[in-house]
Amino acid sequence: MKATKTQKQNMKALYEKNRKERLEYMAKKRLDNLELFIKRNREQYAKHREKYVTQKKDYYRKNKLLIREKEKIEIKKYPQKFSARWKACKSIVIPKDKLCEICNNKPAIQREHRDYSKPLEVQFVCASCNKRLGVGINVNE
Repeated sequence: MKATKTQKQNMKALYEKNRKERLEYMAKKRLDNLELFIKRNREQYAKHREKYVTQKKDYYRKNKLLIREKEKIEIKKYPQKFSARWKACKSIVIPKDKLCEICNNKPAIQREHRDYSKPLEVQFVCASCNKRLGVGINVNE
């Protein structure tokens, strides 16, 4: 038995509603458990590092053209973002013994743009603070 057009629309609306609720729940859960999540990921990676490195290399080798196409699409979609990243990467060297400007605990290994229209204004941050900034967590708490 085929579903009518109205039934299909109702199913689609219900699916979208459930999907939004599920995504909101998952985002909240990730934010609440971010530190634990990061710790577990690091432990898992440390245990199986060689396996992950090999898998990643194989994946890139097999999908090189697809990855390049996706990168081109992203660059066209967000030209200011990629331009700022490129300029910062070429112009600004991360100081060797620089600590993260947010937590002041870990070494700064990444550049964080708060405004892509100012490509040379960056914060030097650690990976965990940069991830938090990307997710939208207030890192000063």
